[in-house]
Amino acid sequence: DTAKWAAALEDIVYTAPGTPNADVATQNLLAHYSKQGPAAMGAFADKVLAKQPDSKMANYGKGHSLFMQEKYLDALNSFKKTIEVDPEFLEGYNMCGMSLYREAGNNYFQKIEGKKVKTSAELQKAEETLVKSHYREAIGFFEKCRELAPEKPELWAGPLQTIYRNLGNQAKAAELDVYNK
Repeated sequence: DTAKWAAALEDIVYTAPGTPNADVATQNLLAHYSKQGPAAMGAFADKVLAKQPDSKMANYGKGHSLFMQEKYLDALNSFKKTIEVDPEFLEGYNMCGMSLYREAGNNYFQKIEGKKVKTSAELQKAEETLVKSHYREAIGFFEKCRELAPEKPELWAGPLQTIYRNLGNQAKAAELDVYNK
């Protein structure tokens, strides 16, 4: 039954922290709790993180639950922790980039577009602080994805091209055309 299965996996998570088996058990439990919604997934991640703050998978799960709730900057902090723990964690870099990309998009549409901005200087300042700064930070995470997994352009090429285009770097954006056909 599901309760016994979950209890057995939780036993592995807590008795063998930092092992591949604990990571797999954490992944399976995060997937299980995600079916109940992002709050349940986040609650499980918090439970693991209370005992194992450096758990890569629990930090990833916490970040994913926050991302699904559109709390992108909070999610970013959790995803950054995953790459502190494992500097080669591709999914962590991808989700750091996606968190910043989504935050920039939300900020543009919710805080800039359609709002009455009195001067072009105010508009430029708002775009810089709410959009472009996030885009520039996201570039590093997506370029790291590109470095770690050049064979997986579906993770980095589309957002990276959009970012370069939105920042006015048409040459860099055009270089990515080959991946986005």
